[in-house]
Amino acid sequence: MSAVQTCYIKITEKLEVSSKYIELLNLQRSRGDGVVFEDLEELSTISQEGHEGLEALKLLSEQNNGEGPDYIASVEAILTKLGEVIMDFKAMALKDGLYHRREYSDECGRGN
Repeated sequence: MSAVQTCYIKITEKLEVSSKYIELLNLQRSRGDGVVFEDLEELSTISQEGHEGLEALKLLSEQNNGEGPDYIASVEAILTKLGEVIMDFKAMALKDGLYHRREYSDECGRGN
């Protein structure tokens, strides 16, 4: 397996985690709970890490005589869609007025 293929696999494995957050955010919204800020931030972090991985993939591709243009196109498509999903959740949350932080008990650092 080439370095380009290995990099591609690592990126896509990381991006697969985003589907779990998307499912969670959809569930929260369907129950009327709104969008939990931390979950949306985690999804944004995954997207950012995906973009960083894409830059590494492009560099590896250049170093390996242009190997993997399909891998690059695939990651770009996934990241574009993920960005759209994140923006949709932010818009829905702001529209609904249900964009909030997860509440923690006093034992977790708030209060006394």
